[in-house]
Amino acid sequence: MIKCTTSLAAVASSSSLSATSAHMQCRSIVDSLFRSVLTNSKDFASATVHIKDIESTRKKFDTFVSSGSGALQVVSDFDRTISKYKHNGVITPTCHGIFEMDPELTESTKSRLTYLRDKYYPVEIDPTLSDAEKIPHMVEWWRLSHESIVSCGLHRDALAKTVRECGLVLRDGVHEFAELLRFHQIPLLIFSAGLGDVIELLLENFSMYTENVRVVSNFMQFNDEDPNRPPSSTVFVVVNGPRESLTDRTNSRCKSDIMSQGEQSNKSLLTAHKKKFRRSVFR
Repeated sequence: MIKCTTSLAAVASSSSLSATSAHMQCRSIVDSLFRSVLTNSKDFASATVHIKDIESTRKKFDTFVSSGSGALQVVSDFDRTISKYKHNGVITPTCHGIFEMDPELTESTKSRLTYLRDKYYPVEIDPTLSDAEKIPHMVEWWRLSHESIVSCGLHRDALAKTVRECGLVLRDGVHEFAELLRFHQIPLLIFSAGLGDVIELLLENFSMYTENVRVVSNFMQFNDEDPNRPPSSTVFVVVNGPRESLTDRTNSRCKSDIMSQGEQSNKSLLTAHKKKFRRSVFR
């Protein structure tokens, strides 16, 4: 990933290349990436990538190259996709998980959040349950967790401090990948069932919240007129939906070719629980 991203970035930044030469080099790099993925997938016991339909996957790679950057949009989950699962052998927190170690929260609240995670996370990843069966449990998990956080009177400044010190780490190569997208003005839509406030603050901390990046997620509503008032729990919602819904909500064109990273299939179960945002997700 890092090698391929670096190679693409070098092609993108070279002013001496003609459009045809740059296109040919990009195709060569993408072909190399596909061969690498294909080789990795052949050994089922050790593979980190599995391909169900090789020919269909090859055609998608070809479409990415032939359509050009103007027809591409990247859609990505955040937790354990843009962020790491482990760093230096230690499991890193998710957007919600950062509060379990937050010194600003009471010990009883942190214990409550840990209890809720231990109770509901096995349901989220249970392969024997249908999406419809998971929905009520997931909604209850988010509602109870948020109520616990709100009960501690968390404020905007405290949240910013928590995010700075949370130990959440981005995956290797993410900065280079994000810069490549920014250079080519390719939209990056971060579509997450986590906390949008946390994601935005993290992106800002890593200098990655650029003009081509948009976040569609759950947001907390802070009262700027009264800084001592805790965030409202009424706007902490689960948001998901089809392409048409995203277009309406973000006033952004969802392009025809979408390269999706990571998002677990059970996140799509949230479609039925769309509610209004506190504000436009665009800055």
